[in-house]
Amino acid sequence: MSFAQNLNTLTVNSPSGLAGDYALVRPTWGSQSNNTITADAVYAVPNDACEALTNNGSGKIVFVDRAVCAFDVKALNAQNAGAVAVILCQNVAAPEPLFLMAAGNVAAQVTVPVFLATQETCNALRVDLNAGGVNATIGYKCEIPTYASNAVWGTNPGEGDFSNGLGDWTTDKGWVINPEGIIRLGAYIGSPRVVGSVTSCNGVAEFNSDHLDNNSSTSTPGQGDCPAVCTGFLL
Repeated sequence: MSFAQNLNTLTVNSPSGLAGDYALVRPTWGSQSNNTITADAVYAVPNDACEALTNNGSGKIVFVDRAVCAFDVKALNAQNAGAVAVILCQNVAAPEPLFLMAAGNVAAQVTVPVFLATQETCNALRVDLNAGGVNATIGYKCEIPTYASNAVWGTNPGEGDFSNGLGDWTTDKGWVINPEGIIRLGAYIGSPRVVGSVTSCNGVAEFNSDHLDNNSSTSTPGQGDCPAVCTGFLL
């Protein structure tokens, strides 16, 4: 476990009956700041935010339903209504995973943080959000632990890349620490993909065989540092 994914926890402070932590995923567009945000929260009107909001989002965390129009259009409309952060709500139930929302034509204009929450999270909060009684914090929830001698990786030099790492761990070919749990490289990956995690704190040990095989190129496959079949070990 390492530095972890960024800003992926919504903590409901009030009302007390809904208090607790709820998982979020942030895309690679919108603000990437790690600053903690505490604010009252509301649901957008209209709920899909495909048009200018008719309710006041000034200084608030604004929740928006997925579907109908692009993610960035929704976020920009909420931002224009004064939102300090935007949480888009998944429109299908679990086990549909949270994912990195694709950037659209207006993503560059979105300067507030944007997140995706599960349908279950949004349904649990919806009544109180519409009534205006929710206060919440978006923040970084992970604590860096003390590493035992048999840990896979840590935070000191050499531990993150497994080079002469903790204990007697050894590697060959391409293993890297990926603290955000977001895979961005590879010829066939398309948009960046977040690794599913039930906590706020899980990074990954990544062996990206696609990238190693193809150097992230579809036009000249097999030209990477380790053409297929690429093998490596973490021992």
